[in-house]
Amino acid sequence: MLTVVYRPWQHDRASIPALDAWLWIALAAIAIQLVPLPRPVIDVLSPAARPVQERIQLAVPDALPISLDPSRTVNALAAAAAGIVVFLLARRIFAGGGVRIVARGVTLIGMVLSMIALAQNATARGLMYWRWRPVDEGPDPFGPFVNRNHFATWAILAIPLCVGYLAAHSAAHTHRTRERDAAHEMSEAAARAGRHTKQDAQVR
Repeated sequence: MLTVVYRPWQHDRASIPALDAWLWIALAAIAIQLVPLPRPVIDVLSPAARPVQERIQLAVPDALPISLDPSRTVNALAAAAAGIVVFLLARRIFAGGGVRIVARGVTLIGMVLSMIALAQNATARGLMYWRWRPVDEGPDPFGPFVNRNHFATWAILAIPLCVGYLAAHSAAHTHRTRERDAAHEMSEAAARAGRHTKQDAQVR
């Protein structure tokens, strides 16, 4: 819906910005790996493609794509396209304001989630929100994330936004203290999540 409303592919200037062009080039580079190429071309670009396909298929066609696993490449293409669209949408929306509101919102959410995750990790004994046990066996959940690596990834993405907002608005003491505390909480939670994941891997 946001994509239709804001149309991030449209630009005020006649030429496409260099960053946008490189994003679309990167997306095209992923997509071209799905195109079946003639045998002479694929043997030069990806010499290992045919031997690998011969090991996993009974009949190997002459034309092969560069990708050894097209289904996973399609998933990667979809994820990359979604990421680019989100970036373009955010840039178009924030051009009209709202950066401060979003930065504060992400900071507040990150701080609250980090405190919940740290408390849950110390006292919940493997339960999510001290009540539900995950269906899949594995490391204990961390906050609202069954996979603690997902929390660490989210925190690593949120921390630069928090620090950037702190740097941009360092003149306001109250905001600076709150953002610094939030960045510390998220950093501690991300480090704790990663440390427990590493310990679990060593035990296994």
